[in-house]
Amino acid sequence: MHFIALNDALDAIAGRISLPKDFATEPPEIREAYNYAEAAATLHQHFLNAPDLSPRWVEIHPKTGRPVFNDAVEAEGLAMLEHSAGLRPPLGELSSGRYEREKFPRGRDIGFDQDKLVDFLVAQRIDSDLVDEKRAYSDGPVYAGGVTWVDAEYDERLREAQGASDGAPLAHKLKTRRDVLGPIIDLILSSAGEQPDPTAMWNELVRMASATHPVAPLLGFAEGEVKYQGASCIECLSREAFNKRLKRRAEKDAANRR
Repeated sequence: MHFIALNDALDAIAGRISLPKDFATEPPEIREAYNYAEAAATLHQHFLNAPDLSPRWVEIHPKTGRPVFNDAVEAEGLAMLEHSAGLRPPLGELSSGRYEREKFPRGRDIGFDQDKLVDFLVAQRIDSDLVDEKRAYSDGPVYAGGVTWVDAEYDERLREAQGASDGAPLAHKLKTRRDVLGPIIDLILSSAGEQPDPTAMWNELVRMASATHPVAPLLGFAEGEVKYQGASCIECLSREAFNKRLKRRAEKDAANRR
């Protein structure tokens, strides 16, 4: 586990917050206070609105000094985020000197598994200094069983679909960087039978996207849409758009058989 403290997570998000014009000429401590409060408010909002996708909370164990999952500190962490969000400097008191960026000492001891947090930030479209590391995963071929994700069931099904022998390395290079979901849809179609059911196929895509370790390039499922890493940015796929993709693919296959 690569532990990241809550304070450091907020720093990574605050660094990407765009200041309103009213704050541009304010002292650095005021601008920093605004960014930090906005980062806390953003993280608090998305944790509450997408609880099923939120990363588990981690605490540095008081005796071993090692990071361990501890759901009991979630309430404490959310309270810290709520309090930090309330420190946003009001527009009418920008030069009062009363508002300073506040860090809780406890914010160094609780936090997250950084990989899980980055997955969440990407899926929720929250920009941060950490997200750039995740975007690098989309470059080049995607290897089953590689460092990006691990899913034995997917390995087995992909090997069967590709006709690969046991133990053979599995990889798919995208023919173009535009259709990054093509290999995923191929996999689902390979298990759909002679008369594919769009509803069942959509449910399978949602299941794969919602997994603890989603199959690349899938990142998560939220607000009725599948989130995935596109060629150059995070993209979303609704059920309607998915059905249109299936229809176009069916029409293309029918044309090829003529």
